[in-house]
Amino acid sequence: MEEAAESLNSVFRKVKSVNDGEILASCYYLNQIGEMINDYSHLYDFLRWLYKLAWEELRSSTASIVRLLHALCQMSHDTLMYTLRIGYLRSIHCLQMVVRSTHHLTILSMWVNYVKHWNKHETHHDVLAAKYDQLLRETRNRDPPDLKQEIAVLHGFSYFSYYSLKNDTLSMRLLVEMLDKCGQFLEDKNEYEWSFETQAFAFASKATAMLFEKKASHLAGSYLEKAILILERGDRECRTRAVALIEELILWCERTERHNQVESLREKQNFLLCSLL
Repeated sequence: MEEAAESLNSVFRKVKSVNDGEILASCYYLNQIGEMINDYSHLYDFLRWLYKLAWEELRSSTASIVRLLHALCQMSHDTLMYTLRIGYLRSIHCLQMVVRSTHHLTILSMWVNYVKHWNKHETHHDVLAAKYDQLLRETRNRDPPDLKQEIAVLHGFSYFSYYSLKNDTLSMRLLVEMLDKCGQFLEDKNEYEWSFETQAFAFASKATAMLFEKKASHLAGSYLEKAILILERGDRECRTRAVALIEELILWCERTERHNQVESLREKQNFLLCSLL
């Protein structure tokens, strides 16, 4: 129960204002919880909290966002989710019109999230993959090179390939390339701070390990070990991710009968957990 309460509180903490981009993602997350427990009261509590937040910020019952949130609070669940889905879709279309591009990184990321969360039976994965591939080629050809942008595109493309396309061959190629680019970004740093690049590194390390476990299980652990060695020397968020990756490494050791390594890994994990207190 404490973990569930903390998860719900984390949703509220993420949203700083009624214009926050986390709102739709938070609504979807709370809807998933509602589906699991057959109770959507947390979702409606969140919307009522947003309505209160909007009223306190704007002090106007006629402001568009205040009226919208008030209307959402009154809707049935099915109507609410349909409205949120259409709202997210419209936001993608509006942004496409503003930037005049269909393969802008932000737009592609929004489409991937839409397909993943709101339209799981989407059949146009090949179109998104082609747009990502086009953007990746354009990014690689930049002069001078933009390492951060390459990592960002590789992260988006590999995330889409790994979770939506479920294309192991493409995912492996993109993930290995992203690990190389992240390595270039991290190699000159003495201290590591949590950033998009370290997040991409952590994701690529875990996903690569999971893919290797399918075909060459003995290699999987090395990717987790390398990521842990780097992240455990970072700031609080880096160490938090290191703790999670140690848990993945322990599970891998148990699956591959490397039981003699588990105790030392638990000790390292506990040491890092103490550093987070």
